[in-house]
Amino acid sequence: MPSTRREPYRERVAALARLRGALLYGTLAAIVWFGAQIVWPDDGLDPDEPSRDQIVGIASAYLAAVATLCLAAFLFHAARWMRARRFERMLDDPEQAHRVPPLRAHVDAVPAARGGCALLAIAILLGLGAVGLVTYGVLALGDHVARIESEGEDQSWPMIVFGAVLMVAAVAAARRVRKWHVARRVERLSNDKGLMTRPGTGAADPNPTGPVGPGSLAGEIPELDVRFVPVGPHPLGDRQAPLGTKGTLPRDILYLRLFDNVGGTERFVNSAWRQIGYVHILRSASQVEADELEAAEDAGTVASLFIRTPAELDEALRRQPTGRISVPRPDGFLARWRWASDAERGRFPVRALLCHGNFWHTAVDLLLERMDLVVIDLTGYRTEHAGTRFELQRVIDRFPIEQVTLLAERGSDQRFLAAQVRSMWRQMGDGSPNAGSGSRQVRAVVG
Repeated sequence: MPSTRREPYRERVAALARLRGALLYGTLAAIVWFGAQIVWPDDGLDPDEPSRDQIVGIASAYLAAVATLCLAAFLFHAARWMRARRFERMLDDPEQAHRVPPLRAHVDAVPAARGGCALLAIAILLGLGAVGLVTYGVLALGDHVARIESEGEDQSWPMIVFGAVLMVAAVAAARRVRKWHVARRVERLSNDKGLMTRPGTGAADPNPTGPVGPGSLAGEIPELDVRFVPVGPHPLGDRQAPLGTKGTLPRDILYLRLFDNVGGTERFVNSAWRQIGYVHILRSASQVEADELEAAEDAGTVASLFIRTPAELDEALRRQPTGRISVPRPDGFLARWRWASDAERGRFPVRALLCHGNFWHTAVDLLLERMDLVVIDLTGYRTEHAGTRFELQRVIDRFPIEQVTLLAERGSDQRFLAAQVRSMWRQMGDGSPNAGSGSRQVRAVVG
């Protein structure tokens, strides 16, 4: 099965356009071939008959070749149209809808991050280009007087300026290479089972948790309505305005997402959700700074970077600041202007937690017991994202769906997401607060 699917309407339009082209060029080829035999005079005009036959043959062959290419393109798009139609029929079947791949635009909403080799190659090429241009420009300055006299202009300074621009780009690429390297090191450390031992005892953590295996299903699973709602006006004035936020502030909010969705994470932590409560997120390896890792390595406390036990999770949450971010009003015009434009002022802090790879499943369960609201950003989600699939299943199994909000971008495949959510809903575990009769509804904010 392909990794993405096409929209039937677009494929049908493309197929019909190619079919019209094939008919048009095929008809023109026939008109040129047979028309020349009928209307072209036998003699008395140049070119002669052999040349005429050659011209007619070349023209008709060209038109016939174009018609053949259009026909091949028609067959190609027709096959994709039929496959897209088959996927549409599968989406209408609740038992098979979860097997349908997403649209291409849905996958492109979260672009894959470049690998370290690609980033390193870009940095090296940019650096070599910068050094070469700057060197050439500096050497050219030595004879710029003769160059101006002979050519009327000096080409050395543009070379130096362009080389300096490339040097800045090379430095930025090198910083990304370093960030990627740090993320790789943190990822390897987070999967090191040796770091799961308790400090000072050498004993393994009593509650390391791997992926939860299949358990018994809920005895009665209600229907689920996945309602996609567009972003509309809201008192908080944000594109991702909180839904169902009645109650005493602050609220505890758990934000789950694809780690690759960097843009979505930044938008959320800067959104109106932080005006109603504390946003809890699981940090990814790419969110660990190089200075933070190096300081832990120099102190010999790399294990302390990660939360590895329930007690450490409790301690990490206790250390988090409480209350809204408040900055006293400073003196001075510039300082006061910065204070007035500070977007963090008046918001609740973000609580970012870095969990060890052998503990984060347990951490999700423990956090769900503390949360008032859960937000799951499904932008770019595919069935291959096992971590997000686990988190969504655990939310269904352990958290009231009425207090859950889904997020998606405008280009997200809504039918695909609805099918995936309903598929996991049908796997609801025994003891879920969502079990029972009737129906349930979850809202997905699209914006």
